[in-house]
This record gives sequence, C-alpha cells and structure tokens, in this order.
Amino acid sequence: MAALVFLVFLSLLVELQVPWPFLWTLVLIGVCPHFLYRMGLVRPHLLSLFLLLLGLYALFTERWVLLFTVSVCYPLCYTAFHTLPILLLMVIGGWHMFGRPWSLRPLLVSLVGVTLGCLLHPPHAP
Repeated sequence: MAALVFLVFLSLLVELQVPWPFLWTLVLIGVCPHFLYRMGLVRPHLLSLFLLLLGLYALFTERWVLLFTVSVCYPLCYTAFHTLPILLLMVIGGWHMFGRPWSLRPLLVSLVGVTLGCLLHPPHAP
C-alpha cells in the first residue's frame, strides 16, 4: 500500500511538471524514519492517503470521473470522509487567491461522490 502512495505522489509531481520528481519522492521516503515506519504499517490511513493523492491527481488533470470514483470510495474506506472535499476546497480557494482560473465543479463532483458513498455505507451506522 505504501508503494502505491509513493507512486501516486510521483505521478502527481510528474503531472504538475515539478523539477526532479524522483528526487522529491526520495526526499519524501527518506525525510523521517518515523514516517517511513508508519507507511510500512497496513492501516486504513494508508488507503486514505492514497485516495487523497489520487483525488488531487484527478483534480489537477481534470479527470472528473476518477474524482467522483475516489469520492465514492473514500467514505467506504475511511471514517474521515470529509477530508477530501475540504482539501479540494482549500486548493480551489488557493487558486482563487492567486488569480488562477477556478471552478466549483470539482468540489461539487466530490461532494456528490462523498454523499453517495455515505448513503451506501453510513460512517457511524450500528
């Protein structure tokens, strides 16, 4: 699971045309032994991190079907289902602050997906 997180991180850096994406991925791997240890554990937060990065990748590449799919899966896999829409809202807010063209479409796609995911599996159902 940790390998998927690092792979999506690398793909996101390549898509955003960040200089030296392999170096930054190695920095992420080697920055802190505690982080690497936690990435080695098989826990729900790894799947959450993977889905968050995949959601950001879908946002930056404007792949709305992928964003919707990730948004539906998020509440099914992790209890903090609100994390993805909040992160998207922060990115869209940043775009607005710095004058980049923006739209509420990704946020709406994510909210509909998260709502559908919560209806399929309510997070606090007995």
